[in-house]
Amino acid sequence: MKHIVFDIETVPQDEAKLLALAPEFTAAANLKDPDKIAASIAKKRADYLADAALNWKTAEVVLIGAGDEAEIQSFSAVQALQWPRVNCPDPDKAPIPVLTSLLLYDPFVPASIVPKAVVQATCELSRELILADRTVAPPGEGLKYQNVSGTQTGYDKSDTRPVISRVAQAMLGKYGSLVSGRSGAVRLLRV
Repeated sequence: MKHIVFDIETVPQDEAKLLALAPEFTAAANLKDPDKIAASIAKKRADYLADAALNWKTAEVVLIGAGDEAEIQSFSAVQALQWPRVNCPDPDKAPIPVLTSLLLYDPFVPASIVPKAVVQATCELSRELILADRTVAPPGEGLKYQNVSGTQTGYDKSDTRPVISRVAQAMLGKYGSLVSGRSGAVRLLRV
């Protein structure tokens, strides 16, 4: 069996952004000494900042490595990836009602930006591929029935998992739709 390996390297966002996203740090209710309360809050804040690269809400992806058992390729912002793309609609940009402003209005995701939903969907798909390789042929492909030692097994062509999981499809849904329900391609224009 061939294994697919993904390695996603992340760094924490800058500290100002992290603290804006941070929950309210509180000390345990059983602490009464002001110095212990301050130390407990400082420790929780330091732990939050130290673990920020490991949390999808506070991390920034800087490098993705993918490959099989023999070779791993790494992809970073300076290498040609399947992203950037052009004319990918950005549903989060609100239309501008004034006609003169329409000349400046760009309803698309900038070609140099990978949207957070795409990064999250990549992580979700990686997690799904770790659990079960969705890219290999399903058991019994090409067979309707199989007899082994007097035991007959029936197969149904439609009983397969989609290559792109339903969760990843939902994450990517606002940027486009799958060409067909069973395909792994998204209708976007590559540059």
